[in-house]
Amino acid sequence: MRTVTLRPELREELAGLAVAAYPHEGCGVLLGDGTGDAIAVRAVATCANRADNPRREFLLDPEDYLAAERRAEATGQQVVGIWHSHPEGTAEPSRTDLEMAWGGWSYLIAATRADCMVDLRAWRLNGAGFVEEVIES
Repeated sequence: MRTVTLRPELREELAGLAVAAYPHEGCGVLLGDGTGDAIAVRAVATCANRADNPRREFLLDPEDYLAAERRAEATGQQVVGIWHSHPEGTAEPSRTDLEMAWGGWSYLIAATRADCMVDLRAWRLNGAGFVEEVIES
């Protein structure tokens, strides 16, 4: 099983970004490094959600995404995944998440309420579905 290392301060940052987007889905990019069975998240970037229905889906703002890619390149990192929130939902991928996912990346999903993140789980596309990854500090 692949692991995703996420330091506690980055977990707190991600939680703050996800809760700040409530009641909409917050979204952004995970920057870091690693290959194979171990990914290390070194930074969390936020992107505006440009989805038509931001309470139930997300669509990364292309300019924000490009800025995150440039930031990764400038710091010797790479885009290793995407994060987004599920307000009043679970930290499990939706059908839309499956349809929009790219292979190889980690997908961190934060289940949020109005005042907090209640769960955070990591997923990776594997064939026709997602497999869960282990989040380590």
